[in-house]
Formats: sequence, structure tokens, C-alpha cells
Amino acid sequence: MGLRLIESRRRPGSAEPQDDPGSGPGAIARGLPPVEEHWAALQGRRVLVRVDLNVAHTEDSAWLKDLRVKQAVRLARRLSDLGCTTILASHYGRPYGCPLATHSMSHIAQVLSRLFDLPVRFVPSLAQAEERLRRAAPGQILLLENLRFDPGEEAGDEAFARRLAGLADCYVHEAFAASHREHASPTHLPALLPAYAGPGLARERARVRAVLAGVQSPLVVIAGGAKADKLQLFARLSWGVDTLLLGSGLAAAALRQPGLLDGFGPSVVMPEDFYVQVGRGIELLGPQELKPEMQIVDIGPRALRRYQEAVGDAQMIVCNGALGILATSDPRSSTGPIAETINRSPAFKIACGGTGTAVYNRVTYKFSGGGALLACLAEELPRREARRHAVTSQ
Repeated sequence: MGLRLIESRRRPGSAEPQDDPGSGPGAIARGLPPVEEHWAALQGRRVLVRVDLNVAHTEDSAWLKDLRVKQAVRLARRLSDLGCTTILASHYGRPYGCPLATHSMSHIAQVLSRLFDLPVRFVPSLAQAEERLRRAAPGQILLLENLRFDPGEEAGDEAFARRLAGLADCYVHEAFAASHREHASPTHLPALLPAYAGPGLARERARVRAVLAGVQSPLVVIAGGAKADKLQLFARLSWGVDTLLLGSGLAAAALRQPGLLDGFGPSVVMPEDFYVQVGRGIELLGPQELKPEMQIVDIGPRALRRYQEAVGDAQMIVCNGALGILATSDPRSSTGPIAETINRSPAFKIACGGTGTAVYNRVTYKFSGGGALLACLAEELPRREARRHAVTSQ
């Protein structure tokens, strides 16, 4: 087993610690004062707000429940009530610096207006933003085009950040899910404008500290979703937890690329069987039966039973996304059964990430960003394990 903390730990209760903006873990907007203490300074100003509207829901109910969307809407309404001209900025998907119609923010502006009755005006370019701002009335809300249409965003280009900063008088960071990335907007804007932590970000920073203060063992992490770029985070995390359960997406990446798990610690668990798309049907296969052209859609029943046993024995569970098929009505889906096991568990439970976490409805804390929380845990937990080994070996 991995993590076995020998010091006593407080189990987090309903009360959350007060946020200390100067001591946040990792790169989660460290040092930004909470905007809730500075509303008067923003009144009537142009406010650039970095939000996370990187959501691709197909049902209205999912939009209405999404934590990232709700945080953005609440803040935009408050700023509008203060007479601010609010400029919302977000990324959407991975267009890799190309202006793709499929990745435009225009449809998100329509959803915000239709579902949340938020009077949002979409702005197709930064040049048009400057013109719109000259004519904007107090309380108006603008939504910029996808930040990642400009390659400078993902490259961390300060010149691009300066163009964004030129639109506003001050900046509010309300994108916990993007805070761990060294991209232009979260990295440089806090240094270019008077900057504040949004209400949602401040709460999530406090919850990160509560999670780190309440680590318990056995600690089980569900590595769901399909973002292979999280493998490095999971590799670091695998040296500081008891069990790391790989979902079908990451397991598929590991099977296609031999050696991908070489840097992982002993806690990592691969599924024993899989549901696989074969032609027009789905078959149950073992790892040795898989072929490169086959698409893994979920873990199989043997893997599910093993994962449920690990979750059932845990004192702390971190859920990052779904293990496979999201539709709980599908009899082959692991999502419903594993969620039921987790929801019944009395453990300290954290759900983090996007769409796949909606099924975890009885948890201690929910976070809007899986990568951001995992970055904090991957930074801290292996250090604690190393300190524990140093103490016990003396």
C-alpha cells in the first residue's frame, strides 16, 4: 500500500477554513484577494473576468447544474448590478490556435441568454471588443471569442495577455479549472491589472486546503475521463495514494503505448477486462484480446467488482470523471454501479472535473476543475509519503 499517514488528521466537517489568499497550494491564483471584500473598488469599472465555460452539454438540465457555469453567471450578475461593464473570457475545447466554427463561443452566449436570462453579447474578435466597449452601457455583459483561437493563450504569451488587459480596468479570476495551466490569461493577467479572486475560486481554494488537511488512508483515486495529458499528474499522484484506479480512457492510452505507465507507483490498478466496440457491436474482452483498431468504451464486470471493493474499503475517495460510458441506463456502463458504491460510502469524498462527476451526488466537496485539484494533490501527497518514510526509517 502507498499512503499510510502516522500523524493525526482532522476529518473535515461542514465548516470550511477561512481562505488565506497568500498560502494557496500549487499555482491556484496564489495571492489574489477575494473580490467579495472589494466590490466597491469595481463599481462602474470595466472588469475582465476569466471564467471556465468549457462545457459541451447537450441537455439544458446539465447546463443548469454545471458548477463552472453557475459560478460565471452569479458573478456576471453581481458585476452587472454594480454597473460594471463585464467582459467574460474563456476557452472552449482544443482548437490549437485555429478559429474553428465548431469551437466558437457564440453558441455559449446563446445558452447563457436563453437558460439563465443573462443579457450576454457575443464579441467575435478583440478588435470588435474595443469598439463595443466604447459604446457599452453600464451593466452590459460581453463574452469574448474562444481565447484558444489565438495561439498566444496556450503558449503563455504575455503580449496576448496585454491585449486582453487593455480592454479592462481590473481583473477577476473565476476559473479554478484553468488555474493550474501556464497559459496567458491565468498566468499574466493578475500582474497586469488590479486583480481579485472570484467568489467561486476563493471557496475552492479554501476547500483544497481542507482536503489536504483531512487526508486519510486508505485513499483511493478514480482516474476517469479520457484526457491523456493528465497521465503525468496521475503518475506523480500514484506515489502518494493507496490505490489509483484507471478508467477505460486512460487504460486504453496505456495499452496503446507500452511503457506509458513506467513512471507510476505501485498503487496503480489496470482493469482486468473491457467492453470494446467491435464493428457495430460491443464485446467483452481481456487485455490480451485487444487489437489496435478496437475502441474501449468501458471497464468490464470483473474490473468493476474489483474497483467497487477498493472503493468500499476506502476512508477517502477522489473521483475524477467517469470510468467509461456515461449513460447509467446502459447495462454495460460502470458509471451507475461505481457511483452507487461511492454515494453509499461513509468516506471523505471529493468529486472533481466536468461532466463525469455529476453522478457523484453525495460527496463532501465538489470541485469545478479536475486537473487543478489533481495538480495540488500530486504536488503535496508524494511529499508527505516521502516524509513518512523518512520518519519511519529513522
